[in-house]
Amino acid sequence: MTPATVAGVTVRRGSSETSRTRIAWTRDTIINAIQEWVATYDEPPRAADWNPSSAKWSGQTWRIERYRAGRADGTAWPSLNAAKRPFDGSLAVAVRAAGFQPPKPGPRRRRDVEPAQADRLQMSPDVRVLLDAALAAARDADRRVDALADRLGRMQERATALVDERDAARRRSAGADARARAAIETALTRAETALRRSR
Repeated sequence: MTPATVAGVTVRRGSSETSRTRIAWTRDTIINAIQEWVATYDEPPRAADWNPSSAKWSGQTWRIERYRAGRADGTAWPSLNAAKRPFDGSLAVAVRAAGFQPPKPGPRRRRDVEPAQADRLQMSPDVRVLLDAALAAARDADRRVDALADRLGRMQERATALVDERDAARRRSAGADARARAAIETALTRAETALRRSR
């Protein structure tokens, strides 16, 4: 994992030899980096994007991979501290200076926090109890949804079977009606014939 302390270096890729050249992070170079980040990832950087330690401890390790990938020209992204320094210690101010609205604090989507990382998060015992209870409730809800889906599937199968039985009964009934009408017509014809003969 690339530590934040080497965020402001240029890394030459594709060779066994890595050269590090210090970049002078100024207001302009930070603004350019933010604009490039938005063009690359379609969102302004968050603190966890440019601070791998924060990303790790918040369970958003996928942000570390984006940070480690570096910029299109092979240079590294600025560290969080380097980005904040020219803007009175505020990443939000830097993002606004680059022409964007700073993202709200916290994960952007629920899936941003990897469940596998939950056990590594640093939190108070009370928060851990609440998290465990929420995860247990979510698992129970998943089980109930699965059970309801199975039940719905069985009900749909039964409904299909009942419709098939109804259609078959209608076909049988229609055939019986036709046979009954034919028998009645035959009996009437015979009765009329016998009546004529008797006269």
